Amino acid sequence: MSHAVTIEEPQAQPQVSQTRYRERSRAGSHISSNRAYDFLYDPLFIVSSEKDHTQANIQATLIRSRLRKVPRFKTMFSNLIHYPRYSLYWSKSDPVPPFISREWKGHKEKHREALRQLTTTDASFQMPKEVYEDPEVTGKNPYPRQNHTLFLLLLLSTYPSLQSLLWALRLIIGMLTFKQIHTLQNM
Repeated sequence: MSHAVTIEEPQAQPQVSQTRYRERSRAGSHISSNRAYDFLYDPLFIVSSEKDHTQANIQATLIRSRLRKVPRFKTMFSNLIHYPRYSLYWSKSDPVPPFISREWKGHKEKHREALRQLTTTDASFQMPKEVYEDPEVTGKNPYPRQNHTLFLLLLLSTYPSLQSLLWALRLIIGMLTFKQIHTLQNM
């Protein structure tokens, strides 16, 4: 007889700090994470935009309750709006050191990644050597770029608004006549 035995081991719990604290609010009490500034310190914490980063910063500020309610003794038991029970004061103690930037690092990371990609080169890549033609300065070919000039003159002659530029080029170059340009156009 054969028997099949299945042994199930308990799954390992991730070793993540789950320190929590209770904080009272007007509506009751709620539980929030003790790691409110992960968006600044943790490199694996990702926010998709500057708007989300700002929202995380506001939530961290509110969770750490840097706003303090200080009672006003003269109007402590008042229910009137213009005689408030307490004043809100901003606590100057900041848990984040001043040398840590609170700015969104998204654009900086994109620029760094682009620079990283641009600076890495393929080791097998070799720059091709440029070989220049013999300029033939002996007079054998006095107009080595004549084809480019012909194309430019043909292009300029097709646009009537550029006729004055065409005449100026023709005078400067001095090699094509108006009759030659018309024969080129009619080809």
